[in-house]
Amino acid sequence: MRAIGLLGNDHSMPADAVRKYVQINHMLELLKAPLIDLRGRHKHLAILDAGCGSSYLTFLLAWYLKHKLPGDFPGGFLIAGIDTNKALIEKSRSMASILGLESHMHFEVASTSDFKWDELLARRPVLADFKRPHMVVGLHACDTATDEAMGLGLAAGAEVLAASPCCQAELAGKWRELSQSPEGRTHPMAPAFQSPELRRTIAAEMTDMMRVLLLRASGYETTATEFVESRHSPKNRLILAFKRGRFSKDAAEAYVKLKDHLGGSSIRLEFLVSDEVRELTAGNR
Repeated sequence: MRAIGLLGNDHSMPADAVRKYVQINHMLELLKAPLIDLRGRHKHLAILDAGCGSSYLTFLLAWYLKHKLPGDFPGGFLIAGIDTNKALIEKSRSMASILGLESHMHFEVASTSDFKWDELLARRPVLADFKRPHMVVGLHACDTATDEAMGLGLAAGAEVLAASPCCQAELAGKWRELSQSPEGRTHPMAPAFQSPELRRTIAAEMTDMMRVLLLRASGYETTATEFVESRHSPKNRLILAFKRGRFSKDAAEAYVKLKDHLGGSSIRLEFLVSDEVRELTAGNR
């Protein structure tokens, strides 16, 4: 905890560190069961932390897999963290070395919008055994970065997706533009479109509902739940998805109906799902 910056040399923990500590530990509690399941089914386990930031969750996952998860990994495990902040990535690389986790971790400067796992393997042949990420996590990825993190998981065929959204502005921005049009001024949702506070709050909630439906349409059993009390963080929703099948036509149709009800505006994730799901949700973009 001292190495990653949560605990001071005098063993004190500032208030901000306490909140972060609570968040990442609650998230780990929710991920323990799928981690154990994945360990039992895969020789080589790979996890991608998309938008890892200061890598608190990244290191907690690595620590748990190495020191606390019962049993061994026959082929080892890899946790890769990506972020656009070069200084934070360099710091994470240094911490991995200090903690003796460098053989299990890889950090790279990259955005969630352009990162591809196959390209990582091409750049780092030593990681060739980790053919795809089995789990993709994104803790407080801002705005559409949450969609892009889930999109990375969908494209790679990840079996578990876990995202805690943050600063969701895309849908609210589209509603703001819609509020200036004749269609928007007469729409049943016009009071929300025209009120900045209602627009931000309702758009954030509806964005997550649309994400849940798109993941279900993509064949994932998906829930949205509070993973930490609001006193620790107002950004306390966890979208957790487990791959169960190919895709769900019913969920895709529900997404289209919800989108139409909300003014016809799409969210970023709609364009990152599979071709089959895109075809089912293609109306009224």
